[in-house]
Amino acid sequence: METAIDMAFGGATLAACPLSALVLSFAFYGFCGWTWESTVCAMLNHGRFANSGFLLGPCCPIYGAGGIACWLLLRGIPDASSQFVAAALVCSVIEYSVGVLLEKTTGARFWDYSHLPFNLHGRICLYWACAFGLGALCICRLVEPALLGLLGHLPVLIVRLSAFIVAVAMMVDAVCSLASWRRLSDQLECVRRPCRPHQRVACRCVRLHARTYSRFGNRLGGTDAYPQPCR
Repeated sequence: METAIDMAFGGATLAACPLSALVLSFAFYGFCGWTWESTVCAMLNHGRFANSGFLLGPCCPIYGAGGIACWLLLRGIPDASSQFVAAALVCSVIEYSVGVLLEKTTGARFWDYSHLPFNLHGRICLYWACAFGLGALCICRLVEPALLGLLGHLPVLIVRLSAFIVAVAMMVDAVCSLASWRRLSDQLECVRRPCRPHQRVACRCVRLHARTYSRFGNRLGGTDAYPQPCR
């Protein structure tokens, strides 16, 4: 008898792992990352909860991408030390690439490791590469097998419907978040760039910035600051 994991999305698979399971796993790791960034990291940096990450919802996609990539690429490595090193490299490549992409698309820098030793352009560093490598090791050997086992015991309809709803929600959130960050970046740039006295738009820029800052104040430390997680 086929399980929900075998039958989800008509048996569609990606590297022997059904697409629906990947979507739900992505959301799970993204939520775990968001929880970590918004609670522990936010408390260390700001002393309070902060809705961290690029998306408006409770998900940090970079954690989902890293977790899924390491599972698909590295789960077959038998040696733990080799798997750890490979995971650290994979996570570093993903983090650097996503950092560049976010900076280009939103005008904001979501993390900066410039204060840490052995960093590359402030986007990746040795310390967090090792931390992510250790986390990926746990994912490949403990977390993902347990998660797939749990999904395999759920009804097929629940798995398929949940994956569909999660995928749609994340796509809508990504579009809305990108638009919001681009608008915020434009408004902050307007405030940073002094308007000429005869330009009446100046006051409007300041008012727009004030309203926008009140919405995103828990993500920005000031008009010249970028969102900074504890990493």
